[in-house]
Amino acid sequence: MKKYIPVAFLLVAFWGTRSFAQVSGTASATVNLTVNAQVTVTTVRDLNFPSHVQDSTAAVVNPNSDGTEAAYFTLQTSANHSCAISYTSTPMTFTTGSIAWTPSVVGASSSSSQTSATTISSGSDVTTNGTGYYYFWVGGTTAPITNTLPAGAYQGTFDLTVTY
Repeated sequence: MKKYIPVAFLLVAFWGTRSFAQVSGTASATVNLTVNAQVTVTTVRDLNFPSHVQDSTAAVVNPNSDGTEAAYFTLQTSANHSCAISYTSTPMTFTTGSIAWTPSVVGASSSSSQTSATTISSGSDVTTNGTGYYYFWVGGTTAPITNTLPAGAYQGTFDLTVTY
């Protein structure tokens, strides 16, 4: 019987210990980030209504056809990028009077497209061209200019805001 004890001991030692194989796996994910250029809006030219007589009609600047009177803005950011456009205006004031005006805004992806530029409503989106530019022209219509409005030089503001 003594012969079987060492064999039994080896069998118990062998089966009594567990052997685990180590298994592992690895997966990778690509990490992406797109950095957009800052938004730059530049006023190239101010809106200049022509001189107007006190005759109860409104002064008008057509942003598509009144080239040097219409305000002109450039937008620069990332190429082919969608941007939200909003704008506000304040009445034009003089020392003793003010006159309301309503802006008319058009835009295009080419600086030479003023005459064919499309209407841009406040709150709408535009997409920059392949080099990251978009162009705006601003005209407008004043309230009727009556003889109760004092003669003089009136001035207001127009704010164009671009976000993405």
